Amino acid sequence: MSFHHVVAATVLTVIAICPAGAQIAPSKLIPFAEFIREVKHADAHEFLARPSSNVRDLAAFEEMRQYILTLYRGAHVHHSYVLGSQTIDCIPINQQPSLRDRGVVLSPEPPSSGTNTPPGSSNCEEHTIPMRRITLEQLSHFRTLHEFFQKAPDGSGYAPEPRK
Repeated sequence: MSFHHVVAATVLTVIAICPAGAQIAPSKLIPFAEFIREVKHADAHEFLARPSSNVRDLAAFEEMRQYILTLYRGAHVHHSYVLGSQTIDCIPINQQPSLRDRGVVLSPEPPSSGTNTPPGSSNCEEHTIPMRRITLEQLSHFRTLHEFFQKAPDGSGYAPEPRK
């Protein structure tokens, strides 16, 4: 194999592994209790002053902060882990927001034999579910909480154009 072929193969491998513009450094694991404490005491003015912040105003920031506190209200997370740039919290099944607010109590059932998840592949303990952590940093990229929930800034189903 020639030198040019080796270089070309190496470049193609690097391109396949590292998509352009998608390089995000792994997150540092912040324990769940510390994360909640930081949200409770977050300084709106500090977030609004960040160059990466798009938050419309103090009221929009407060709505985002309250959303996070409500989302995780009553959750007792004992284990979290980092997956790429995301923090994943292992939320007890009955404390996940979709069940907690409805008063639903589940009795965990063993997985069926047709499960697609290999044994031992989950990073969460038994009777917990992995839930991607929503942070003020993530929400602050949007003008409002409503905009965060939209598929696109104008409410359409299309992704927004990248900023230049």
